[in-house]
Amino acid sequence: MNMLVYQAENAGAIPLARSNLPLTPILDVMGATAISRRGTSTRSSPWLPTLAAFFRRVRICRVASRSRVLHKGGKVSYFTKRKMWSPAVAVVAMACVFSAMSFTVPTAQAAASKGSTVGVLAGPFGPMLVAGSGPSSGTALYVITSDHGSSFGCTTAKQSVGGQPYVCTGPSTSQHADWPAYTTTGTPIAGPGVKQSMLGEVDRKGVGEQVTYNGHPLYSFDAIPGSPSGESWDEPSLPADHGMWWLLSPDGVPVGSEGTLSTVTIKGHAYLGAQVIDGAGGVLSVPVYAYSGGAACAGQCAVAFPPLYAQGSPGLATGLAGTAGIITRSDGSQQRSWNGKALYVFGDEGVAIGKSGLTVAGNGNGVKESGGTFALIPA
Repeated sequence: MNMLVYQAENAGAIPLARSNLPLTPILDVMGATAISRRGTSTRSSPWLPTLAAFFRRVRICRVASRSRVLHKGGKVSYFTKRKMWSPAVAVVAMACVFSAMSFTVPTAQAAASKGSTVGVLAGPFGPMLVAGSGPSSGTALYVITSDHGSSFGCTTAKQSVGGQPYVCTGPSTSQHADWPAYTTTGTPIAGPGVKQSMLGEVDRKGVGEQVTYNGHPLYSFDAIPGSPSGESWDEPSLPADHGMWWLLSPDGVPVGSEGTLSTVTIKGHAYLGAQVIDGAGGVLSVPVYAYSGGAACAGQCAVAFPPLYAQGSPGLATGLAGTAGIITRSDGSQQRSWNGKALYVFGDEGVAIGKSGLTVAGNGNGVKESGGTFALIPA
């Protein structure tokens, strides 16, 4: 039986994601204090009041990272990813890790090499790649859809988001990057269940030798081993990383979640949307698009319009009438469909900060790519 990973005390909240794992143990995480990579804050957030109750009292087994956007006088006064952590949370999270751990580091091989190890852990969305060595050992590894070939969406470039500095990536030891690269000083090592033939490296200025898997550069995000919290973060324009973050399977394809399909209003019209985690760590409904070429959008097309990777049956917002399904893509990954149409998000979706929260533009409507056209879907 599918169990909700997140149980909202607020009965009106729509669940973000589901898992096949039972909710044991259950923890209360109070949103009053958050600890980030760079410090602590005890300020409360008035942003998105309909979600405030949801984030104040979240019940989880896999401890999730979340963020806060704090407003003062209608303007953003703080914008950075934050880690909700406490010693008690860490103890229970580690218990979850050790009960689910499915990889080991080959000691002799690791001792003979300076290469970083990539392992596999049975996560809440299925088998996922994790760091198998170093200080981040046991934490999930992520990919972003805007990285393709020698072009990278997640870079070391400094951005200003809501008036605050933001850097997507940097070396694995970086205290400033939100998504530090998983780097190596030797040939990467495959732990049990990982394919050595898919491991590689890419030398990046300001980063070092970043480990790749099936061509995907790998990144860290989580503070606690075994607690994947970066799944389905969407950062198309705020910050401008132009892509969506996913876990990666041992087969080298993104791991989707069940998620929730919703509606989004654009210029007074209701369209089909999907709930994602926005760049501030809140829940945001973004428009999804149908492609005239169906599931054939791949390569550079899938960089511009990433597939909405998925598994199982999604939650549906009130009023949605249709059939949600799964399409298996040519690379073996699974993509969400609606009434038979493969769904995509836009890598350059316009997201803006307004007085009442974040707004989306739907600016992918009518865009032509790889011989086909993307269109919004009326709800």
